[in-house]
Amino acid sequence: MKTISVLWITMTILCMSLSGNAQSSAERLRFYQYYKSAVQSKTAIINANPDLKQEAINNGWFQQMATGLKNAEDYANGVAGKNGRNGDAPLTGNGVCSSATPFCTESGTTYPAGVGTGEGEAGPNYGCLGSTPNPAWFFLKIKTAGESTITETNSLGLDVDFALWGPFSSQNNCSALGAPVSCSYSGNATEVISVPSSSVGQYYILLITNFSNQNTNITLSQTSGTGATDCNITYVPLAPVATAATLVSASGLRANWTAPSGDPYPATSYVIDVSASNTFSSFVSGYNGLNVGNVVTYPVAGLSAGTTYYYRLRGVNSTGPGSNSNTISGTTLSTPNDPTGVTATYTTICHGGSTSLTASGVDGTVYWYSGSCATTGSIGSTNPITVSPTSTTTYYARNYNNALYSNGCASATITVNAAPTLAGLLPQGANIKWYDAPTGGNLLPSTTLLVNGHVYYASKTVNGIESTSRLAVTATVGTH
Repeated sequence: MKTISVLWITMTILCMSLSGNAQSSAERLRFYQYYKSAVQSKTAIINANPDLKQEAINNGWFQQMATGLKNAEDYANGVAGKNGRNGDAPLTGNGVCSSATPFCTESGTTYPAGVGTGEGEAGPNYGCLGSTPNPAWFFLKIKTAGESTITETNSLGLDVDFALWGPFSSQNNCSALGAPVSCSYSGNATEVISVPSSSVGQYYILLITNFSNQNTNITLSQTSGTGATDCNITYVPLAPVATAATLVSASGLRANWTAPSGDPYPATSYVIDVSASNTFSSFVSGYNGLNVGNVVTYPVAGLSAGTTYYYRLRGVNSTGPGSNSNTISGTTLSTPNDPTGVTATYTTICHGGSTSLTASGVDGTVYWYSGSCATTGSIGSTNPITVSPTSTTTYYARNYNNALYSNGCASATITVNAAPTLAGLLPQGANIKWYDAPTGGNLLPSTTLLVNGHVYYASKTVNGIESTSRLAVTATVGTH
């Protein structure tokens, strides 16, 4: 009955993929999540009953479930019923170490080998492996101490290889993969993976490669040894679904996601990875597996302007972290460009005059400063702007956009001629006195600043006698 059920589910997936009604990525993912929930629930029941568990092992139930689950996962990824890895972009996968799939030796696993999926990521010490084509990553957790042997076979007898690292205190050790403890780069179709004797609770990371680059189904199963792995690591939460970033600024964004419905082992919190690399080969400081609590949105801060970032999530429960979500990218807002220039109506003006300045190459709002290219103490933000300097002054224009100032400024210098005084007013000569009235009034010093349109009165003294009449002179003072 169990075999028939698995075959029915597998046939359902194939029929759905071959039907005329194309399924959306969300629909395929929902199907996979429901199927995985059913498998996890049934597995928990079987593992709780020693007799039933032994019967399941003898009948190959775990292997059948692994095959059915992989078929469901392939369907969710849009590759069911196809050769290679075509279709929609994968919603899940273990092509990089940080996305390693939990593996239980009691149930084993069978999966279609990748074809044309590229080489393994940079960073790990791959030991004996001369190449790492079509990588698939797994992790194991030791339940029973002792050595064990995992046999790697494939359905077409092709050349596949492996490397094993460990032991580690947790599964998150992809940045610390030194020399493998077991490794083979032979041309054999069957590989023997020796897992050393380890303590309960330790982890190993396993890489399987498809050197042949041909379609085949790879099977991993324990064939000997007293050691055993912990199947509880497969009872982790379903992968959340990452959604588009919001509230994007020049220095941050808000990551968003949704929890899968119907998860029999739901997340009690989530961890987030943020990277400037779409392969997550490095991480933004503080965002490598950051636990953000039981929320479905989180603000990511401290980012650089004008940069594309990538984020992904994992649900976590008492068993541990689940699989990675899909990856979402978001580009922070850019620093505005510098203004390209400043022109002035008049570059030279007289004292008391004014001129108009216009910035070109404006990106956002232009702010004006006098004396230096600053970000504080702006004298205005209109363009053009009218200025009335009392001495020669350099003015700077700086762009402001996306809550950021441009890196530099454009500038123009306005020259201010000295203010005219009575000393420069005609008539000139010795013994000339200036007054502010035709008779009487106040005697004005020669340093008195001229006022445009104002009438000044001059007398002349000859042989010690000042003239009784005064010459009226109207001052004409230009502004530029």
